[in-house]
Amino acid sequence: MKGLSNIERRDIGGTLIAAFFVGILGTYVISILDIVSFSPFLIFAVLFVVVWICVGVGMGISLLFSPFLRVVKFALVGGVNTLVDVSVLNLLMVASDTYTGVYFSLFKGISFLVALANSYIWNALWTFQSEGTTRKKIQTFVIVSLGGLVVNVVSAYGIQVVLAYGGLSGQLFSTLAALGAVALSMVWNFVGYSKFVFK
Repeated sequence: MKGLSNIERRDIGGTLIAAFFVGILGTYVISILDIVSFSPFLIFAVLFVVVWICVGVGMGISLLFSPFLRVVKFALVGGVNTLVDVSVLNLLMVASDTYTGVYFSLFKGISFLVALANSYIWNALWTFQSEGTTRKKIQTFVIVSLGGLVVNVVSAYGIQVVLAYGGLSGQLFSTLAALGAVALSMVWNFVGYSKFVFK
């Protein structure tokens, strides 16, 4: 098929690695939040398969509309980044036994920066397949990402304040706030990365 040239071996390999990370980190997050009582292996397997189904559908659509593959890859990298972000955030909250207030915002900033480093590597090498790393590219990436950090931390805090009145546990509403914030900052980052960083 003509459109198959849009899907490279590198895309399959990247999906395999990303699905593995989603499975491992997703299993950790689900276990630490005690959301379901299934075995870790089953959680890992379900997450791994779900990633492949979603990417398979995305790759199918990209055969008709080739730019869609980049969106699918960015979304998958975003999923990995989300899990990195939430995993680091939960590690810091559990280690300090602190789930709210100023420390939450500090932990959220740290977890975002760890996910940011992960994001640059994945997006440069896989999503946008950018050639070479220059000082200007890194500076622009950092500037766009700092805007994303502001969107992420401010919206996480705002969502947390709203959810705090819902009767949820501190750790759960903080994690939900983090997920909502990640969704908002992902939109910001995709536009910024595609228009200014990895043109």
